Amino acid sequence: MRTMIEQDLGRDPQTGAPLRRLREITTEPENFPDLSESDVEDLHAAMVELERLDLPARQAARANMQRLNWEETNPAYIRRAIFLATRDRVFH
Repeated sequence: MRTMIEQDLGRDPQTGAPLRRLREITTEPENFPDLSESDVEDLHAAMVELERLDLPARQAARANMQRLNWEETNPAYIRRAIFLATRDRVFH
């Protein structure tokens, strides 16, 4: 599966203009032989959700996953990290 997204890279330090880039998210079933096709689709959707976050939230979600030693191939862990990162930004 392939999805092209526009990814937020924060602001240009010199001009303050928002920086964006196109990013392709690719999830091939053969890279995850232990997952069913529907599980690979769910993983792909979670990875796209993560990459669509703005830069600070995306970095916070990845930091949560590393800090808690969560598997990056588990959609539930990815979505939980996204929830925690976005909740922290909204309420703090």
